[in-house]
Amino acid sequence: RRHTFLSVGFTRRCREVASAGDDKTVRLWRTEVGAQADAAAPPLTGHTDEVRAVSYSPCGAFLLSCSDDATAIIHKGASPQEPGETLRGHQDPVRCGAWASSGLRVA
Repeated sequence: RRHTFLSVGFTRRCREVASAGDDKTVRLWRTEVGAQADAAAPPLTGHTDEVRAVSYSPCGAFLLSCSDDATAIIHKGASPQEPGETLRGHQDPVRCGAWASSGLRVA
């Protein structure tokens, strides 16, 4: 299945971009001036429905993904080998999320 972008988020220094997709995954891409984006890693998984939004923490070490499955996931190190913490409790789709400037909280 194709990965249709529903949202994108850049790291602070714009060296990497994450895309939220309708295929229930988050994909990471490296960016280089004058070059096409290349896939940086395997997709991040964990959602059971479309991923609607992504947002990097201010330090860039964590990535928040929000989904129609009524969850948000904090991916640690943005690595498939390090499963993220799933935030549950919503009754409806989670369509967006944001980090506090301290990087210690999400909303």
